[in-house]
Amino acid sequence: ISKEKTIFSQSFAKQTEGWALYQRFNDFMDMIGDNYINSTEELSYISKSSNLSYAKFAQELLIHSAQLTACQIAGITNFKGHDMTFIIEGSLYEKGYNYKKTIKKTVQQLTSYKVEYIEMKNSGIIGAAQLIT
Repeated sequence: ISKEKTIFSQSFAKQTEGWALYQRFNDFMDMIGDNYINSTEELSYISKSSNLSYAKFAQELLIHSAQLTACQIAGITNFKGHDMTFIIEGSLYEKGYNYKKTIKKTVQQLTSYKVEYIEMKNSGIIGAAQLIT
């Protein structure tokens, strides 16, 4: 399998989680023999840069990631069969290139239920506690 093909066929986590997205960009950089980046924050910065080929690829990675996340949200919502509220954590949702906008738009296209989002730091602890109160 070519390295180019594997960039878009990695696990769900590697395509949606901030810690892994910049590594996927580095796979692309490795193919063309350029320097690596060290964070998804740098990936977001590149997505807004004047280097159009790098910016376009960074944008595609971030949009693809947001669309996959939206599919998961819509799938859960449709499975549950009612309006839902999701707790969202992380700078990718807040700062990633059109990330929040893409999630909301894609979810609207995939479900007729109303979906709301609550941004919360430390949602692994606090979010779970709120579910039982």
